[in-house]
Amino acid sequence: MIRVLGAALRRLAMPKRKAAALSDDRGVAQSGAADYGFYADQRYWARRYADDAAAFEWFASPAAVLPLLQLLIPRGAAVLDMGCGTSGLLSAMRGGEPPHEGRLLGVDRSAAAVAELGRRSTDVGEIEYAVADAADLSALVADGELGAVVEKGTLAGLLAAEDGGALVAAVLTEAHRALGGNAGVIVSLSPWDPFSKNEAKNGLNVVQELLLPPLQAAARASGHRYSCAVHSSETFAGTWAYVFTKRRRANTRSAARSEEEGHVEISLHEH
Repeated sequence: MIRVLGAALRRLAMPKRKAAALSDDRGVAQSGAADYGFYADQRYWARRYADDAAAFEWFASPAAVLPLLQLLIPRGAAVLDMGCGTSGLLSAMRGGEPPHEGRLLGVDRSAAAVAELGRRSTDVGEIEYAVADAADLSALVADGELGAVVEKGTLAGLLAAEDGGALVAAVLTEAHRALGGNAGVIVSLSPWDPFSKNEAKNGLNVVQELLLPPLQAAARASGHRYSCAVHSSETFAGTWAYVFTKRRRANTRSAARSEEEGHVEISLHEH
């Protein structure tokens, strides 16, 4: 059942249209595309950003989610925007009230997107942008350096690929390596409704079947554990924030038994 549901979740991770008129979120037809796997294809993004490097935001705007990020992330923490594209998320954090004071780093595989963000970011203070694969950030981020990893649409895009589960596992394993071991957070901003009656589109199913397993595996190997909190708000209606908190493993029998049984705390929060 888990394998079947996992495959269905990968197929339905991105919104679908009829195959006869397969287009991207801008309404641009994708010739020859059999599914939405092009969202995980570097060539698609290279073409897209070469044609249009204007600011683009998946799901909620930076202004809408900034109060939540300020609540979750300490001002001095180093933050990674994983798959930043041309989003203004880090600029919003640096220019917010109060401004974020820690290191801000955005990575994307598109050189055009990174160059565009580099030009724009000069107005709000130092922000680093780099062309990089989120599955290997060792040249940019030391083990345990980050206080937070934020992604807005990156995991949803990767899950649209045929091998989406493996792609997501790779980037989450790398996020675990770079994340500090006591209350560091991974914030996934996505369209996955945790209350959806469609099992393959239900956000809690996506979390339990595709996101938590690689995080749990990495955590067990390093002596950590994860909990998950789901945040929603009228401010960013239609988007949900899935927040995975990394902590050192508790050295108790009950904690060890819970980890062996695969139990993960998941809580729901409305703002």
